[in-house]
Amino acid sequence: MRTAMRSAVDPAPAFELHVSERAAAAVRRLRRVLIGFALAGWLLAAPWFSGAAWGLWLAAGALLAAGAGWQARRAGPSNLSCGRLYIDEQGLASWRPVGGHVGLVAVQRWSAGERLVWLRLAGHRAAPRIDLLLVREAVGDEGWRRLRSWLLWLGRGTQ
Repeated sequence: MRTAMRSAVDPAPAFELHVSERAAAAVRRLRRVLIGFALAGWLLAAPWFSGAAWGLWLAAGALLAAGAGWQARRAGPSNLSCGRLYIDEQGLASWRPVGGHVGLVAVQRWSAGERLVWLRLAGHRAAPRIDLLLVREAVGDEGWRRLRSWLLWLGRGTQ
């Protein structure tokens, strides 16, 4: 992680990216649809179970639901963040959530594709984990080029 002394109040960005709520809303819709498909498949399988197998089928469903709930609780908040990502001329990043204050962040994990970039930023104590989903069409061509160049410069992207 590159570090340098600078003010978190005035990031003086070389460029900034606006991360909107639309990507987070699309991911939430996708999760709901997948849960709906899983529930429909589980219910469609019910006619093949009769007698004693019916109880096993219900027990298996309860175990699956408990496991999914435990995994979701363990993973913590799964919402994507919205706000502005500032990158200064030294390549250091700052994050300003909607209605919040600017804080210095560092890229912890990432996944860069042709049209999507997912970033997990390590922030300060108030927001230790910030997940961003950046879509090429929402960022624009110039913003996308700068984002990809920044990730390459950090050694966290592909050409």
